[in-house]
Amino acid sequence: MSKWIPFLALITLLSACQSKFDLDTVFNDEPVGCGNFSVSTFNDNLTIGLCVYGDSTALNLSETPTTFSLDTMSDITVVVDEFKQARGWFNCNELSDNYIYQVHRWEAQSGEITLSAGEAVLPNTKYLVNISLSNVVFKHESRDEEISLTALNLSDVHIE
Repeated sequence: MSKWIPFLALITLLSACQSKFDLDTVFNDEPVGCGNFSVSTFNDNLTIGLCVYGDSTALNLSETPTTFSLDTMSDITVVVDEFKQARGWFNCNELSDNYIYQVHRWEAQSGEITLSAGEAVLPNTKYLVNISLSNVVFKHESRDEEISLTALNLSDVHIE
């Protein structure tokens, strides 16, 4: 039995290095948006969130979809955050106190984002935004760890 201990330790170590979640299936929450602009979506437990930050003026958003490369765009930031506990309420003007419980952040290093904007259809909405992410690779902010997202579409997100 003792000859298997190093092998089992290696398997445990390799398992710990694997991503804790599958980005292609984790985001089920209704996306929310605000400002100029910020769009967020979360998993069912509200412990993993993806957020897209952008400057709609600099990006010249219109109804015509435009694709950008995430490794060369300074006007767009895409991050995945993991929280110690479920995030609390979300308001565009104030962040919940639960944001202090962020334990991990991965920032997009490569991939593509396609953006378009449409007219507002609800009161208190400035405009709608459509976001498609494809083949995005995220790198952990402080350790050598990457996670990836094959595709995610966030459609008709109301920007308040």
